[in-house]
Amino acid sequence: MKSHRSAISSIALLLLLFAGIGCDRNSKSFNSGYDKDALMDGNKRRMAFESKMIDRYLEERDLEMFKTETGIRYAIYHGGGSDSARHGAMVGISYRIYLLDSTLVEDRYAKTERFRVGYDDVTSGLHEAVGLLARGDSARIIIPSYMAYGLTGKAPLIPSNAPLLYDLCLVEVE
Repeated sequence: MKSHRSAISSIALLLLLFAGIGCDRNSKSFNSGYDKDALMDGNKRRMAFESKMIDRYLEERDLEMFKTETGIRYAIYHGGGSDSARHGAMVGISYRIYLLDSTLVEDRYAKTERFRVGYDDVTSGLHEAVGLLARGDSARIIIPSYMAYGLTGKAPLIPSNAPLLYDLCLVEVE
């Protein structure tokens, strides 16, 4: 039920945002009426809040993870792979996705999903995450919402602004 309310809230917010945007066909530039700096500051505050939330999650569970410049957290718990997943490589992964409250939202561990790193339609966080691994590696990876499904989420299971915990295995690298 929470996911349904989150989806409705997200849709309502988007409608409110778009309702305030005027359209002047004679205008040569787009002016949304919003202060760009204020929007940027709001996004930075949201990212900082989420980063602290993830840090608190790790601390409460006594988990140690590395942090990338983009905010992805990862810990390789089964390593030793040889071929790394570079931009343009075709990879096969198996995974489970959880919300930080431990809710399982997707289980693809029994099936290998394939995509081309840097090209195919998966979240930007997943593209970056597989680049941290080599074939045969298994890792726990936390992808911040802004690199996952962001404001819109992925109804009905992933609410808006939800960081995701992946239990990920890089099965194939071509």
